[in-house]
Amino acid sequence: QLVSVSTGFQLWSERYDREMAGVFEIQDEIVASIVKALVPTLFGDAGRAARRPTENLEAYELYLKGRHYWNQRTPAAVRVAIQCFEQAIALDPEYALAYCGLADCYGILRVYGWVSGPAGRPPAEAAVAKAMAIDPTLAESHFSKAFYIFYFERRWRDARAHFERAVAMNPRSALCHGYAGCFAAIERRPDDVLPYLNRSRELDPLSPFTHGLSAAAFYTLGQFVEAEESARRALELQADYMLGLWVRGLALSGLNRHDEGIAMLERATVLSRAPVFVCALGLGYARAGRIDDAKRLLGELDDRASRGEYVPAFAPLAIHVGLRNLTAIRAGLAASLAESTPPFSLRVTSGVFLDEFAGDPEIARLYEQLYHGDVKGAAS
Repeated sequence: QLVSVSTGFQLWSERYDREMAGVFEIQDEIVASIVKALVPTLFGDAGRAARRPTENLEAYELYLKGRHYWNQRTPAAVRVAIQCFEQAIALDPEYALAYCGLADCYGILRVYGWVSGPAGRPPAEAAVAKAMAIDPTLAESHFSKAFYIFYFERRWRDARAHFERAVAMNPRSALCHGYAGCFAAIERRPDDVLPYLNRSRELDPLSPFTHGLSAAAFYTLGQFVEAEESARRALELQADYMLGLWVRGLALSGLNRHDEGIAMLERATVLSRAPVFVCALGLGYARAGRIDDAKRLLGELDDRASRGEYVPAFAPLAIHVGLRNLTAIRAGLAASLAESTPPFSLRVTSGVFLDEFAGDPEIARLYEQLYHGDVKGAAS
C-alpha cells in the first residue's frame, strides 16, 4: 500500500503472491506499478529504479546472505560473507553490488584489526575499483569507496565526499546514514552526527546493526549515556550481538558502572577471543582497578604476537590507556601510526579515555599525525 502522508488517502495498493523463482519479475511489477501511480514525481528516475542488479537469482541470494553475515561483526561471520560475495561474483562477474560487499568485508577485517593493512588493502582496493568501473552510479559503489578510504588510506578524510554522495544518491539507506554519522563523529562534527544516526535508526528501527553502529559513534564522542542506550537496544533486538556487547561494555565503563561493563566485555570474549575484544576487556579491567587481570590480558596479547599472530597496535594500546602507562601509550601510538591504524579503530577501543593524556607533548604530536596529518612518505 502507498498512502499520502499529507492527506491520508491511499494512492496505490496491490497484492503479490508468487513463487520465489520469480522474485525479479515481482520486483519489476511492483516498481512499474508505483512509478505509474507517481509519474509526476518519479518519471525522471523510472528507468534507474527498474534496473536489476543481476539476472542471476542464485547470485542475488548469495549477496543477501553475504550482507547478513557482514552485519554480524565476528571474524568467522565476515569470512563467510567473503565466501558468499566471491561465489556471487563467480556466477555473475559483472555484479557490482557483490564487489561492493567484498570490499566492505575487507574494510571490517581491517578496522577490527583482524587483518593487517598490507594484507587487506589489495583485495579491498581491487574490489572497489571493479565496482566503480561496472556502475559508478550506484550509491553502494560510492559507499564502498568511502569505506575503503576511511579504513585503508592515510588521507582518510577524503572519504567524506563519497559518504555524502552515497547518502544523496540513496537517502533511504540506513547503512549510508549510519556510517556517515560515524565518520562525522571521527571528524569531530557533533552537530552532524545525530541527524545521520537518527535517520539511520528511523529507516531500519528493528536492525541491531543500526543501533550498534549508533552506539559506536556515540562512544567515540564520549557520549556514554547515549552509547549505552543504543547498544542496549541492539542487544534487545539480538542477544549476544557482538557490536552491542562490546560498545555497551565500554560505555558502561565510561559511566563507572564497572561490574556491568565487565560482564558485557567478558561475554564478548567468550564468543570471540579476537584481540579487539580482549583489549576492550583489558581496558575495562584496568578502569575498574583490576590491574592484575588487565596485565594478564596484556601478556596474552604479547604472547600471541610473539607466536606470529597479527595483533594490531591499537589492542595493547587500549590496555595501557587503562593502566595509565604514559611510556607505553607513547610507544603504542607510534606503533599505531607506523601501521596506518584507522582512526576509527583507535576511537572505538581507547575512546576518549586516551584524550586524557593529550597534554603530553609526544602524545599530542602523535595524535595530530594520526587524526590530522598526512605523513610524508606514508601510503596515501
